[in-house]
Amino acid sequence: MFSFDRENITIVMTVLALAAVFYMYQDSQKMKKEISECKSVSVGLVNRLASVQAPAREASPVLKTAATPPPTEEENAD
Repeated sequence: MFSFDRENITIVMTVLALAAVFYMYQDSQKMKKEISECKSVSVGLVNRLASVQAPAREASPVLKTAATPPPTEEENAD
């Protein structure tokens, strides 16, 4: 049958390690592709927003509050 000696376990573990490395490589390539797609969408969105001119802001009226005069003596007498 199949014996679990030191050499066989080493071979099996080497194959499993290579399979794990291959899987991680494939996964990193997928992530790299997704990041580059996201980056290109982001750059396209920024370019589209930059090409649209923002409407010119009108000068907003500054509200100046008049200082209230101090109460007169007649008002204090009430």
